[in-house]
Amino acid sequence: MNFIKLQILACALLLSACAGVQKSTKAVGIRGFAIDESKFSYVNWKVSHEKKTVFISAVYDGDTIVAGDEAADEAGEDSPGDKEVIRFLGVNTPEIAHPEQGFDTDEPGAAAATEFTKKAVLAKKVILVIDPDNREGVFGRTLALIFYKDASGDMRCLNWELLKRGLAKENLWANDMLCSKVEWRNMAKLSGLLTPAAFIGMGRQSLKERFVYDALEFYKRGVNKFPSHADLRKDLATLYGSLARVEKDAAKKKEYRDGAFFHWKKLKGTKYDGLAMRHIQQMLITP
Repeated sequence: MNFIKLQILACALLLSACAGVQKSTKAVGIRGFAIDESKFSYVNWKVSHEKKTVFISAVYDGDTIVAGDEAADEAGEDSPGDKEVIRFLGVNTPEIAHPEQGFDTDEPGAAAATEFTKKAVLAKKVILVIDPDNREGVFGRTLALIFYKDASGDMRCLNWELLKRGLAKENLWANDMLCSKVEWRNMAKLSGLLTPAAFIGMGRQSLKERFVYDALEFYKRGVNKFPSHADLRKDLATLYGSLARVEKDAAKKKEYRDGAFFHWKKLKGTKYDGLAMRHIQQMLITP
């Protein structure tokens, strides 16, 4: 689907669900990357900060990575002097096993968090956003927000993505001023719940961030867990219908249309009966 149409769709869907979308499109370009700051409202951009691009040569665990020399990595060489250990600001993932410290097994969730981080940034360039007044943690590691491009080329904040997916817990200290603390704590609370309201909140947050397919996945997970919850199913049906209207690929368009039709039918006899009947009737007369 056309990226611009996806952005328009996400904003339109969010406006219909909740108010207050920022319209700024200010972008900061760094060596081929661009951070659209309006997408990351949970970052306090007013705090003095530095941005630098680094190559990630190793992943220690879900919240600790190593920046190294890209040329050395490609050549299979080790360059200890060029390495920088980076600790993720604002989050804490479960610990992997440390046999040398007497911990022989991973904590629950450690493997999933580590694998997510590897897929996101290993052997890739990322942007580190660093508060110069809060540059290092207690172990001398660089504290940073890590911005990376996903498989679709969209810029994401890895710290936030781990938190949003329940792979990390919020870990904010007084000096962590780059993180908008209210938003981080709200997200930590939301992602830790498995309730219909939480799935709806995660879906709408994803739309606010203009990640339409993330929203789709959250709504689908919610409906699978709570199949009789009308509000969840209504949001999912609405999103499927909106995707069907803008999708150009015939197969995907049919998939979204069928999804919308299926979920509207499931809403017959609920508090959304009238709305469901209108959508079903419209779909029956519109190819």
